[in-house]
Amino acid sequence: MSIAEYNARKAANEGIPYQELFYLWHKVKKWEFILICTTCVFSFVLVFWFYLLPDIMLGLKNVIEWFNCFLILIGIALNWYANIHAGPIAEYERVGGFVDDAFETRILEKSMAVPYYTNGGMPLGVERMAANGFENCFFTNSISEKMTKKIAIKNMGFFSLFLILAYLNVNVSNITALLQIVLGSVLLEGLIKHWYFRRSIKELFERYKRLYDNVPDAVRFQAEAVYLAVRYEKYLAYYNYPIDTKIYTRLNLRLSVEWENMKERYNIRPKEN
Repeated sequence: MSIAEYNARKAANEGIPYQELFYLWHKVKKWEFILICTTCVFSFVLVFWFYLLPDIMLGLKNVIEWFNCFLILIGIALNWYANIHAGPIAEYERVGGFVDDAFETRILEKSMAVPYYTNGGMPLGVERMAANGFENCFFTNSISEKMTKKIAIKNMGFFSLFLILAYLNVNVSNITALLQIVLGSVLLEGLIKHWYFRRSIKELFERYKRLYDNVPDAVRFQAEAVYLAVRYEKYLAYYNYPIDTKIYTRLNLRLSVEWENMKERYNIRPKEN
Protein backbone atom coordinates (compact mmCIF):
# COMPACT_ATOMS: atom_id res chain seq x y z
CA MET A 1 0.00 0.00 0.00
CA SER A 2 1.34 3.40 -1.00
CA ILE A 3 1.63 6.42 1.28
CA ALA A 4 -1.25 8.00 -0.63
CA GLU A 5 -3.47 5.00 0.05
CA TYR A 6 -2.46 5.05 3.71
CA ASN A 7 -3.31 8.75 3.98
CA ALA A 8 -6.66 8.02 2.35
CA ARG A 9 -7.39 5.38 4.96
CA LYS A 10 -6.33 7.77 7.72
CA ALA A 11 -8.66 10.39 6.27
CA ALA A 12 -11.41 7.78 6.27
CA ASN A 13 -10.95 7.24 9.99
CA GLU A 14 -11.18 10.99 10.57
CA GLY A 15 -14.26 11.23 8.33
CA ILE A 16 -16.34 8.66 10.22
CA PRO A 17 -19.52 10.42 11.42
CA TYR A 18 -19.58 8.47 14.70
CA GLN A 19 -15.86 8.90 15.44
CA GLU A 20 -16.50 11.52 18.11
CA LEU A 21 -18.39 8.87 20.08
CA PHE A 22 -15.30 6.67 20.08
CA TYR A 23 -13.18 9.66 21.10
CA LEU A 24 -15.55 10.17 24.04
CA TRP A 25 -15.28 6.48 24.93
CA HIS A 26 -11.49 6.61 24.92
CA LYS A 27 -11.47 9.90 26.83
CA VAL A 28 -13.58 8.33 29.59
CA LYS A 29 -11.19 5.36 29.77
CA LYS A 30 -8.23 7.77 29.90
CA TRP A 31 -9.70 9.70 32.82
CA GLU A 32 -10.51 6.43 34.56
CA PHE A 33 -6.81 5.49 34.32
CA ILE A 34 -5.71 8.92 35.60
CA LEU A 35 -8.01 8.62 38.62
CA ILE A 36 -6.74 5.11 39.35
CA CYS A 37 -3.15 6.39 39.39
CA THR A 38 -4.14 9.36 41.56
CA THR A 39 -5.96 7.27 44.13
CA CYS A 40 -2.93 4.97 44.36
CA VAL A 41 -0.79 7.96 45.31
CA PHE A 42 -3.28 9.18 47.91
CA SER A 43 -3.62 5.66 49.32
CA PHE A 44 0.13 5.39 49.85
CA VAL A 45 0.12 8.83 51.48
CA LEU A 46 -2.60 7.71 53.91
CA VAL A 47 -0.81 4.48 54.79
CA PHE A 48 2.47 6.36 55.26
CA TRP A 49 0.68 8.94 57.38
CA PHE A 50 -0.97 6.34 59.63
CA TYR A 51 2.15 4.34 60.36
CA LEU A 52 4.71 7.16 60.58
CA LEU A 53 2.86 10.39 61.35
CA PRO A 54 -0.33 9.35 63.18
CA ASP A 55 -0.82 12.49 65.28
CA ILE A 56 0.27 15.19 62.84
CA MET A 57 -2.41 17.30 61.13
CA LEU A 58 -5.20 14.79 61.73
CA GLY A 59 -7.75 17.07 60.08
CA LEU A 60 -5.80 17.16 56.81
CA LYS A 61 -5.43 13.39 56.92
CA ASN A 62 -9.22 12.99 57.22
CA VAL A 63 -9.77 15.33 54.27
CA ILE A 64 -7.34 13.32 52.13
CA GLU A 65 -9.01 10.08 53.22
CA TRP A 66 -12.49 11.20 52.17
CA PHE A 67 -11.20 12.79 48.98
CA ASN A 68 -9.46 9.50 48.14
CA CYS A 69 -12.74 7.61 48.64
CA PHE A 70 -14.42 10.11 46.32
CA LEU A 71 -11.77 9.52 43.63
CA ILE A 72 -12.23 5.75 43.88
CA LEU A 73 -15.99 6.13 43.48
CA ILE A 74 -15.50 8.39 40.45
CA GLY A 75 -13.10 5.84 38.94
CA ILE A 76 -15.66 3.06 39.37
CA ALA A 77 -18.41 5.32 37.99
CA LEU A 78 -16.34 6.14 34.90
CA ASN A 79 -15.78 2.44 34.28
CA TRP A 80 -19.52 1.81 34.48
CA TYR A 81 -20.25 4.83 32.29
CA ALA A 82 -17.85 3.56 29.61
CA ASN A 83 -19.34 0.05 29.73
CA ILE A 84 -23.01 0.98 30.00
CA HIS A 85 -23.31 4.21 27.99
CA ALA A 86 -20.34 5.52 25.99
CA GLY A 87 -19.21 2.19 24.53
CA PRO A 88 -22.61 0.80 23.50
CA ILE A 89 -23.72 4.06 21.85
CA ALA A 90 -20.51 4.22 19.82
CA GLU A 91 -20.98 0.59 18.76
CA TYR A 92 -24.60 1.19 17.70
CA GLU A 93 -23.42 3.92 15.34
CA ARG A 94 -20.50 1.84 14.06
CA VAL A 95 -22.88 -0.97 13.10
CA GLY A 96 -24.93 1.55 11.12
CA GLY A 97 -21.81 2.58 9.20
CA PHE A 98 -20.95 -1.07 8.56
CA VAL A 99 -24.37 -1.73 6.99
CA ASP A 100 -24.38 1.55 5.07
CA ASP A 101 -21.09 0.71 3.39
CA ALA A 102 -22.20 -2.77 2.37
CA PHE A 103 -25.60 -1.75 0.98
CA GLU A 104 -25.01 1.98 0.27
CA THR A 105 -27.96 2.88 2.47
CA ARG A 106 -28.40 5.86 4.80
CA ILE A 107 -29.07 4.25 8.16
CA LEU A 108 -26.73 6.85 9.64
CA GLU A 109 -28.05 10.37 9.16
CA LYS A 110 -24.55 11.53 8.26
CA SER A 111 -22.62 9.60 5.65
CA MET A 112 -18.89 8.93 5.75
CA ALA A 113 -16.71 11.63 4.21
CA VAL A 114 -14.60 8.99 2.42
CA PRO A 115 -14.92 5.19 2.24
CA TYR A 116 -13.75 3.50 5.42
CA TYR A 117 -13.48 -0.05 4.05
CA THR A 118 -11.32 -1.12 1.11
CA ASN A 119 -13.92 -3.25 -0.67
CA GLY A 120 -15.85 -0.54 -2.47
CA GLY A 121 -15.59 -2.15 -5.90
CA MET A 122 -17.45 -5.27 -4.82
CA PRO A 123 -21.15 -5.81 -5.52
CA LEU A 124 -23.52 -4.32 -2.97
CA GLY A 125 -25.10 -6.61 -0.45
CA VAL A 126 -23.98 -9.61 1.54
CA GLU A 127 -20.85 -10.21 -0.54
CA ARG A 128 -19.43 -6.79 0.31
CA MET A 129 -20.67 -7.12 3.89
CA ALA A 130 -18.74 -10.40 4.21
CA ALA A 131 -15.54 -8.77 2.93
CA ASN A 132 -16.01 -5.83 5.31
CA GLY A 133 -16.65 -8.23 8.18
CA PHE A 134 -13.50 -10.17 7.33
CA GLU A 135 -11.57 -6.89 7.25
CA ASN A 136 -13.02 -5.85 10.62
CA CYS A 137 -12.12 -9.19 12.14
CA PHE A 138 -8.57 -9.13 10.74
CA PHE A 139 -7.81 -5.69 12.18
CA THR A 140 -9.51 -6.40 15.52
CA ASN A 141 -7.73 -9.73 15.91
CA SER A 142 -4.33 -8.21 15.14
CA ILE A 143 -4.71 -5.14 17.34
CA SER A 144 -6.29 -6.95 20.31
CA GLU A 145 -3.40 -9.41 20.24
CA LYS A 146 -0.94 -6.53 20.61
CA MET A 147 -3.05 -5.09 23.44
CA THR A 148 -2.86 -8.26 25.55
CA LYS A 149 0.53 -7.62 27.15
CA LYS A 150 -0.31 -4.00 27.96
CA ILE A 151 -3.67 -4.87 29.52
CA ALA A 152 -2.24 -7.81 31.47
CA ILE A 153 0.54 -5.71 32.98
CA LYS A 154 -1.70 -2.73 33.76
CA ASN A 155 -4.73 -4.56 35.14
CA MET A 156 -2.88 -7.26 37.06
CA GLY A 157 -0.44 -4.67 38.38
CA PHE A 158 -3.20 -2.38 39.67
CA PHE A 159 -5.26 -5.33 40.94
CA SER A 160 -2.33 -6.59 43.01
CA LEU A 161 -1.52 -3.07 44.18
CA PHE A 162 -5.09 -2.41 45.31
CA LEU A 163 -5.19 -5.70 47.23
CA ILE A 164 -2.01 -4.70 49.06
CA LEU A 165 -3.36 -1.21 49.72
CA ALA A 166 -6.67 -2.65 50.96
CA TYR A 167 -4.78 -4.88 53.38
CA LEU A 168 -2.72 -1.94 54.66
CA ASN A 169 -5.73 0.37 54.79
CA VAL A 170 -7.73 -1.94 57.05
CA ASN A 171 -6.00 -0.19 59.96
CA VAL A 172 -6.51 3.22 58.35
CA SER A 173 -10.01 3.15 56.90
CA ASN A 174 -12.30 0.18 56.32
CA ILE A 175 -14.30 2.17 53.78
CA THR A 176 -11.19 2.92 51.73
CA ALA A 177 -10.09 -0.72 51.93
CA LEU A 178 -13.50 -1.93 50.72
CA LEU A 179 -13.58 0.52 47.81
CA GLN A 180 -10.06 -0.50 46.79
CA ILE A 181 -11.12 -4.16 46.71
CA VAL A 182 -14.10 -3.21 44.52
CA LEU A 183 -11.93 -1.17 42.14
CA GLY A 184 -9.34 -3.97 41.98
CA SER A 185 -12.12 -6.43 41.14
CA VAL A 186 -13.31 -4.16 38.31
CA LEU A 187 -9.80 -4.16 36.83
CA LEU A 188 -9.50 -7.93 37.16
CA GLU A 189 -12.84 -8.29 35.40
CA GLY A 190 -11.47 -6.15 32.55
CA LEU A 191 -8.51 -8.49 32.12
CA ILE A 192 -10.74 -11.58 32.12
CA LYS A 193 -13.06 -9.99 29.55
CA HIS A 194 -10.08 -9.18 27.33
CA TRP A 195 -8.91 -12.79 27.48
CA TYR A 196 -12.35 -14.12 26.48
CA PHE A 197 -12.67 -11.50 23.76
CA ARG A 198 -9.27 -12.44 22.30
CA ARG A 199 -10.21 -16.10 22.24
CA SER A 200 -13.57 -15.39 20.61
CA ILE A 201 -12.22 -13.04 17.94
CA LYS A 202 -9.34 -15.37 17.06
CA GLU A 203 -11.78 -18.26 16.58
CA LEU A 204 -14.04 -16.05 14.47
CA PHE A 205 -11.09 -14.93 12.31
CA GLU A 206 -10.27 -18.58 11.61
CA ARG A 207 -13.90 -19.14 10.60
CA TYR A 208 -13.67 -16.28 8.10
CA LYS A 209 -10.50 -17.78 6.60
CA ARG A 210 -12.16 -21.18 6.25
CA LEU A 211 -15.18 -19.56 4.61
CA TYR A 212 -13.03 -17.95 1.92
CA ASP A 213 -10.76 -20.97 1.59
CA ASN A 214 -13.69 -23.20 0.71
CA VAL A 215 -16.37 -20.93 -0.73
CA PRO A 216 -19.72 -22.76 -0.61
CA ASP A 217 -22.72 -22.16 -2.87
CA ALA A 218 -24.21 -18.65 -2.91
CA VAL A 219 -26.99 -19.30 -0.39
CA ARG A 220 -24.67 -21.05 2.06
CA PHE A 221 -22.05 -18.30 1.67
CA GLN A 222 -24.61 -15.58 2.41
CA ALA A 223 -25.95 -17.43 5.44
CA GLU A 224 -22.45 -18.02 6.81
CA ALA A 225 -21.43 -14.40 6.14
CA VAL A 226 -24.47 -13.03 7.99
CA TYR A 227 -23.86 -15.45 10.87
CA LEU A 228 -20.21 -14.38 11.21
CA ALA A 229 -21.11 -10.69 11.03
CA VAL A 230 -23.73 -11.13 13.78
CA ARG A 231 -21.22 -13.02 15.95
CA TYR A 232 -18.61 -10.28 15.49
CA GLU A 233 -21.08 -7.58 16.51
CA LYS A 234 -22.24 -9.70 19.43
CA TYR A 235 -18.69 -10.02 20.74
CA LEU A 236 -18.05 -6.29 20.49
CA ALA A 237 -21.36 -5.50 22.20
CA TYR A 238 -21.05 -8.15 24.92
CA TYR A 239 -17.42 -7.51 25.84
CA ASN A 240 -17.76 -3.75 25.22
CA TYR A 241 -14.27 -3.65 23.83
CA PRO A 242 -12.47 -0.38 22.94
CA ILE A 243 -9.57 -0.82 20.52
CA ASP A 244 -6.37 0.94 21.62
CA THR A 245 -6.13 3.90 19.22
CA LYS A 246 -2.36 4.30 19.72
CA ILE A 247 -1.70 0.70 18.74
CA TYR A 248 -4.13 1.04 15.83
CA THR A 249 -2.35 4.15 14.55
CA ARG A 250 1.06 2.53 14.91
CA LEU A 251 0.04 -0.68 13.10
CA ASN A 252 -2.41 0.74 10.58
CA LEU A 253 -0.02 0.99 7.64
CA ARG A 254 1.46 -2.48 8.13
CA LEU A 255 -1.92 -4.10 8.72
CA SER A 256 -3.36 -2.36 5.67
CA VAL A 257 -0.61 -3.87 3.53
CA GLU A 258 -1.22 -7.30 5.07
CA TRP A 259 -4.94 -6.98 4.43
CA GLU A 260 -4.37 -6.19 0.76
CA ASN A 261 -2.20 -9.33 0.54
CA MET A 262 -4.95 -11.34 2.22
CA LYS A 263 -7.46 -10.06 -0.29
CA GLU A 264 -5.24 -11.46 -3.04
CA ARG A 265 -4.79 -14.71 -1.14
CA TYR A 266 -8.54 -15.22 -0.66
CA ASN A 267 -9.61 -13.75 -4.00
CA ILE A 268 -11.53 -10.86 -2.46
CA ARG A 269 -11.73 -8.45 -5.35
CA PRO A 270 -14.32 -6.75 -7.58
CA LYS A 271 -15.97 -9.01 -10.10
CA GLU A 272 -14.82 -8.54 -13.68
CA ASN A 273 -17.44 -7.35 -16.11
